[in-house]
Amino acid sequence: MRPHCLNKQSILIGGFAAAALILTAACYWPSLSGPFIFDDIPNLQPLARSGGLTSTDSWLRFVGSNESGSLGRPISMLSFALNAQNWPTDPRPFRLTNLLIHLVCGVLVFAFCRRLFTLKYESSLSAWLALGCGAIWLTHPLLVSTTAYVIQRMTQLSCLFTLLGLLCYLRGRLQLKTEARLGWLWVLIGMGLFGSLAILSKENGVLLPLYALIIELSLFGGSAYKIGQHRTALIIVLLSPILLLIGYLSLHLPSLHTALPGRDFTLSQRLLTQTAVLSDYLRLSLLPQMSGLGVIQDGYPISQGLLNPVKTAICLTLLIGLFTLAILLGRKLIFLCLGILWFFAGHSLESGPISLELYFEHRNYLPLLGIVIAIVGSLPALPKRIQQAAPIALLGFIALCSFMTWQSAKLWGDETLLIHVNAEEHPNSARAQMALLNLTTKQREWQKALVLATELNARFPEHGTIGLQRLTLECQTGNITPASLQRSQSLVRHANFDPALPDTLHYLTQAIISGQCEGIDLQDNLALLDAALANPVTTRRRDFLGAIQYYRAELLKQQNRMGVAIQALDAAYEYKRDLEIRITQVAWLAAVGHFEGAQYYLDRAQEHRETRPWLNSLNKAKLDRLQVQLDTLKNSRKKTPLQP
Repeated sequence: MRPHCLNKQSILIGGFAAAALILTAACYWPSLSGPFIFDDIPNLQPLARSGGLTSTDSWLRFVGSNESGSLGRPISMLSFALNAQNWPTDPRPFRLTNLLIHLVCGVLVFAFCRRLFTLKYESSLSAWLALGCGAIWLTHPLLVSTTAYVIQRMTQLSCLFTLLGLLCYLRGRLQLKTEARLGWLWVLIGMGLFGSLAILSKENGVLLPLYALIIELSLFGGSAYKIGQHRTALIIVLLSPILLLIGYLSLHLPSLHTALPGRDFTLSQRLLTQTAVLSDYLRLSLLPQMSGLGVIQDGYPISQGLLNPVKTAICLTLLIGLFTLAILLGRKLIFLCLGILWFFAGHSLESGPISLELYFEHRNYLPLLGIVIAIVGSLPALPKRIQQAAPIALLGFIALCSFMTWQSAKLWGDETLLIHVNAEEHPNSARAQMALLNLTTKQREWQKALVLATELNARFPEHGTIGLQRLTLECQTGNITPASLQRSQSLVRHANFDPALPDTLHYLTQAIISGQCEGIDLQDNLALLDAALANPVTTRRRDFLGAIQYYRAELLKQQNRMGVAIQALDAAYEYKRDLEIRITQVAWLAAVGHFEGAQYYLDRAQEHRETRPWLNSLNKAKLDRLQVQLDTLKNSRKKTPLQP
């Protein structure tokens, strides 16, 4: 009878697991019709470079040259390249891939939680608890802005490989007692192979050993899991990369915090604000909501001090109390302890001293699992009356989460509705209002867009992008005046920095060069760029300065001032060492027959070295081809453009 019952139960659990996956897919299905938004575009636009991914060279360059993180996140970039080989492209395959990855991660969450719970509970109970964890995690609305936001596949893949690494670690840890060599092999595969893949997907994969260490210290302390000296070695293996990370962050703390100048908060303000941020994450984990969610969070209130606002002190007390509770109850409520520490570990990097933006929901993709494990894993330790009500409560919570996720997914699938809702819910967010302005412009409602831009310019007087958008709309509607130009130059000279400012300046420059912006000539545009170069805030951004100098070079070339244009490109290269700048110099000079100058800059291009060494061989092959073209042109003495 027992095998028959177990088989029947396995079928039942499998059926519920399949239902959870189908329910999740149904909830997210409306989001598949949504567009690319925000960071999707700059990260995926390089698909169009050199005519798309048509050769091994172009594939390797796209996969290996992303600037989102220090390592380029090549695993994530490879996954994007498998969805499309050119730009612009259809977002649906990207979104569908994200959904599939989310479902796979849900299966891994179930497998991981089941393995965890079997360390303390009977197999049948463990399976049901793991099923509850997986269903809650899959359907939780806090994860919509990870799954439905194409570029956050980086977070998803890092989570996927982290879970695989932890499954390998658990298997190896259990085998260390009886088959030490095989056990160590599994541990090293988990920490080494899958740890590397997690990091190469997104840098927070480096937290894998910390998750494993928390599991080791909280679950494997009993006599049943004693492995003698192997445990000391195991803790050293897990602790070493964590200490190296702490050492690296300590040594590079000043540069890490100033890596993105233009932030409107100090290091101390950031750390104080994170107490409120983490508390909000906890609240949304336990009491999910639909309004206020999404990627628009630039208006999050900054803590100026411990009591300014008082919420900061309250939240800090709450977090300290929660951490203390986990430590004190660690032996009695093991999974409560593990889950709380897991949550803190998952946020330790992105809520730390690095100068990232203050608040993003996608940072909860794996940390949320800690909260779920803490609650669901502790149910068997509660009084029988509560245990009996738990299945109904969990089903109700899953149903609520599913409804909220479905509603949020409908928003993500409708660009117009998403932008209008964000603008309404975040009236003080310049980013949300800019998105509304961009949508109105995209719909070619020029006069309506100009009225909105004028209103936003008054509400956000130091926001450079909004001011430049207003100028662009004034030129498109024939409303340019000398006062418009003077106002815009003053604004750009004193504006606060925002990430969209360089692209807005570039769009305006291209519109002026192509004659689409009557009322502004090339000299007016140069004056605008010179004003941007004089801005004391933006001048702390070397990448911004490099972009402005490049735009100046384009304008100077248009005025047939080639010598000064090449000097501007020299300045652009000094600020941002991009090989494409050197190649542009070669192409421009060769096109006007200045072959000696072209050769000089081609020689300088040969001296260029990438921070990622694997790109150097690709660059050499590209430059060798360019040399052949230049030699051919020199021999024919024709003033024809190069094809780099």
